[in-house]
Parts: sequence; C-alpha cells; structure tokens
Amino acid sequence: MLERKSTHPWINENVLRSVREKMAGEGTDREDALRIRCSSVIMEEYGKYIARERVKLQSLPKGAKAWWSKSRRLMQRKGIVSSVAALKDPHDQWVLAAQNKADLFADSFSMKFVLSAAVVNEYSQIPPGPSRPQAKLKNLNEKDAKNVMEKLRVDSGTGPDLLPARILRYCAEVLAKPVLLLALSILSTGIWPQLWRQHWITPLFKKKSIYNPGNYRGIHLTPQLSKVMERLLKLLYDPYLSATCAFGQNQFAYSVGRGARDALALLLLTWIKALCTGRKVGVYCSDVSGAFDRVCMARLVAKLKKKGLHPQIVAVLSSWLEDRLAQVVVNGTASSDMTLRNMVFQGTVTGPILWNLFFEDARLAINKTFFDEIVFADDLNSYCIYSSATHNSVIDNAMTNCQLELHKWGAANQVAFDPAKESQHILSLSEPQGSEFKLLGVLFDTGLSMAQAVAELVSSASWKLRTLLRTRRFYCDVDLILLYKSHVLSYIEYRTPAIYHATKVVLRRVDAVQRNFLRDIGVNEVIALLHFHLAPLTTRRDIAMLGMIHRTVLGKGPNQFAELFRRDTNHTLKLVDPRQTSRSPLLKRSALGLVAVYNMLPHKVLSARTVSAFQKGLQELVSSFAASSHPQWSEVLSPRIPLTSHPLATI
Repeated sequence: MLERKSTHPWINENVLRSVREKMAGEGTDREDALRIRCSSVIMEEYGKYIARERVKLQSLPKGAKAWWSKSRRLMQRKGIVSSVAALKDPHDQWVLAAQNKADLFADSFSMKFVLSAAVVNEYSQIPPGPSRPQAKLKNLNEKDAKNVMEKLRVDSGTGPDLLPARILRYCAEVLAKPVLLLALSILSTGIWPQLWRQHWITPLFKKKSIYNPGNYRGIHLTPQLSKVMERLLKLLYDPYLSATCAFGQNQFAYSVGRGARDALALLLLTWIKALCTGRKVGVYCSDVSGAFDRVCMARLVAKLKKKGLHPQIVAVLSSWLEDRLAQVVVNGTASSDMTLRNMVFQGTVTGPILWNLFFEDARLAINKTFFDEIVFADDLNSYCIYSSATHNSVIDNAMTNCQLELHKWGAANQVAFDPAKESQHILSLSEPQGSEFKLLGVLFDTGLSMAQAVAELVSSASWKLRTLLRTRRFYCDVDLILLYKSHVLSYIEYRTPAIYHATKVVLRRVDAVQRNFLRDIGVNEVIALLHFHLAPLTTRRDIAMLGMIHRTVLGKGPNQFAELFRRDTNHTLKLVDPRQTSRSPLLKRSALGLVAVYNMLPHKVLSARTVSAFQKGLQELVSSFAASSHPQWSEVLSPRIPLTSHPLATI
C-alpha cells in the first residue's frame, strides 16, 4: 500500500506533464505558449479538485466524523502523530529502535510514580467523615447495565483485552445480563478481575525537548469492559458521595453540574465584589506534582472508610487499587512489564473520583490560615480578603503561612506540590502586587483589567480563524459558520466568565475577531443573527452570564452562587441588585451588574424552567430588536447602558 503526501493534492500526472513541457521549452520560440498552457492546466486541475471536494463535503452529514476529518485536513490542521522521535537516554546516547524507546519510556515513567516519604504531623490523623455512613446499596438490574453500554463511544480506544467498545454498545441488550451477573459477583467477592489489571501506555509529547523522555506524558488505555463495570458500580456509591458532599463544597472537577467555567465565574465575582468595596485580595495558587500517579493506597483506603462508604464498595475499591501491570507501546512494540502501584490509575472511570476523595481534606490546611479555596482536580487556588488598610507585607506573610500549611498537609499525605506552578499575588485597585498568573488556562493580572488575557485570546483565535478561512472555497456560508463555531467560538467562549467585566476598549479586540470573520465571508451581523443564529460576541457574553444567573435562580447551579444572586423577598422573580451597595464601574460591568438587566426581562423569558429555554428566549428577544433595526440591538442585554435609557425599559 503506497501513500502519496502532498501540500498540493490537485497535482496529478497531467499537471506534472505540462510543467515538464514548460521547462523543456525554456529558451525556445514556444516558451511563452507553454508557460501560459502550464498555468491553464494547473488552474483547471485545481478547479476540478475544489469541485470534487465540495461534492464530497456536501454528501456527508455535518455531524459525521468523516466530515470533521476532511475539514481538519482541508484546514491543514496538525494531525495526531503516533511515531516517536529519536530519544536520548540518561547517558546522552541516542535511542533509535522502537523496543529500546519503549523500555526507556518505561524507566522514565516509573521514576515519576515514586511516592515521597511520609512525615508525621497534625495532618497525619485522617479527619472524621459524615455521621451517617452508607447503610445499604441499591439493587442493580439489567436495564442499568444496558444503559451504561449503550452510552459508549464506538471510537473509544480498545484496551489490552482487545474487546472494542463497538461490540459492547451494539450488543448491549444481549450482554446486559452477563455483565450484570459479573458486577454482582465482583460486589459479593470484593475482588477486581486480574484480566483488567493491565494497561497500555502511549507516550504523548508535552513541551520542551522532544528528545527527552521526561517531557512526555503517558496516555493509559484500559479495557472497555472494565470501564463499563466501573460505571455500573459507580451507580451504587456516587449518589451517596453527592449527598454527603464528599468531594468538598468547592471542588469543581468531575462533579455533576459544575465545571471550570463555574470555578472561574465564582472566583472573579468574589474578587470583584471585594475590590469594589475597597478591599484587597491575597491569592495563593498551587498545583500538585504528579497528581493521580502518586497516591498512597493505604491512606486512600483509610479515607474511603472514613467517608462512610458501604463496606462492600470499600472492598471492591481496595481491590481495584492493588498493583497493576503496564506496558509502554511505541510504534506497535511493547516494553517489558512495569508495575503500577500507589496511584489512582489514569484512563479509568474511578480514578478521578478517588482523587477527589483523597484530595478533599487539603482544604483543612487552607482554611486553618483563614483562606478560602476553589479546587479543580489537583489545581488548588486559595484566597483571603483584607481591608484596604492592610499592608501588603502582612498579606505576603499570610500567603506564605498558607503555603507552608498546605505543604505540611502534603508531607503527611505524601503529596508534592510543583514549585514552578506555585505563586502569590495581591489583587487591588490601588496597590496590586505580583506578576501575571494563569488560573484554569486563563491569564490574570493583579488589577483584573484582563488586557493580557484578551491579547493572548485574540492572538490564538486570530490564528485559528486564518487557518479556517484558507478553506472558504470548499464551503458554503452555513458550513463556514459551523466550523467557526466549533474551532474558534468555543475557544473564545470558555474565557467569557473571566473577561466579561473588562472594559469596552479591552473587549473591542475580542469582538473584532467575529466581525472580521463575517466581513470576510460577506455576511453582516444582522443576517448572521437572524439566519445563522450567530449573535455578536458582546451579545453572546451577555446571554451566557444571564444564563448563569437564571441557573442559580432555578437552583440548578453550584450553591455558592446563591450568595451572589439572592432573591428579592418582595418580588417573586426579581433579585437583589448588588449595585445598591456599590456604584463601582467595575461591579456595574460585571455579571453582578447584570442583575439589574435580569430584573427588567419580560415575564415570559423569566418564567423559563430550563437554562436552554431561557437563553433561547433571550436570543429571540435580541432578534426582535435586530429585525426592527433598533440602533442598540446588539447591546439590548448589556449592563453598561444606563437603566433610564435601556432598551428593555421600553418593553
């Protein structure tokens, strides 16, 4: 099987022949004619190629994997490379053979899995759990097993048992009973099958030198049937963990109804509320080194018991945590076996849950120094609010004490923190201190202007947009907008909670990304809204943050937001306006300032029982203003317009 790779896939034998004839005719009387003919042939074949690709794209469903794969290729986006470059071993010798590379990776990964020595201190004693342990387990049935298998992704990687997810999904109805019986057997014996204690590890390059095996991360492939069993058994203990808030109030990863955007929004609104009342905020950011890969099994099992989990569940999870074997696979060649121990195994369903349970009591060290925490998996960010009269040196000392206390917890739990990812900052409108810092993928400055975050966002989004627009000849407007929503808009909107409060001058650069895209494809903003359901970015930000407020009103979001958006006891559908306590421009242009806009919305919109229905109502409201050519239609939901002249006041 031969594969021909070319930057110009329309180049065929006809094109090559005309190029050869042109080159052979140089210096003859036919040179001009041959050059013109060569250009004509190239353009003709190029046009045929575009026509063929357009027909192929139009014949594929928009959601099909083949459509996205072809689109990715046309945009010349970097593909996933499975081969590994030549490596250097610890003796600075080149390693070229696949088998030697796999063994070198196995040695490198094994060194990362070693636990640090435990230190006995006040955090060595495991804190008590809930007063009411899990009394009994629900009864699993065939329907539960069938539902779990039917939700599998058929393109999910096949594990070492060579049983693909496709078989489990398409044969779910027939396999439901044997899978259920197997689950009940595991539950009654408390033994995890030996067959599922095998991992394949694929090295994935992260950053820096590609020749250093230490700069790679291992991607674990585990048996699909093992994941099915983990999801099925999860039905027995996950409701109990949620009911007892076993992960902690402020853990936002691997929790239903929570995510990184919620964590960003909560941090920003809390900090903004403090700054707008003239206070300062001390922020200490930390990150665990080798999270998931270095977890003391004995201590984790002890914590599971303290959490009050049913003894049968503890027994199964204890067996699940026992030693496993793994092989690093490079170019189809496997390394010798390596042992995995003292970790919550990656590539599994249960691993993230167990990490959250293990890491939950780290908050005690933070809270001991009067700091509050927001946690996303192993990314722990803590803060404390001070009066404006507090000297920065006092806040510095407090943050250092917080760091030392967290490190003491780490020493007792054999957890190390990455010094390169730890930082301390003082947020203030008058006396900020510290450099810029990244939090959940977003760049922050100590004055919360977000100018650098927007600059970084615009740079990346503009590059993505240029890549997309290279393919415009292959697509109609609908397809281009679909690609824009997938590759560019999703990237921009993740950062909405972090940049929403920035000034118009700063946000103008973000808004220009979409305006430039629409200009380049020849679609104006009103047509984009009315025909393609693509509102301007300023409107989309308003709708996103109003949706967050409405989710809080419905009682469906993280309960921390209820303190920020409180119901007005005198009005059923209205909230207390935070601007009554502060007239700061920063608060006004934040999501807290949106409360006034929320209170002005029509009853028909406010009565929506779901967030999606509410946001659909907002989009229809904006569309009605756009269709009537209202001069401020794109800002009809904005908190930056004075309430006396706000467009919603006319409804």
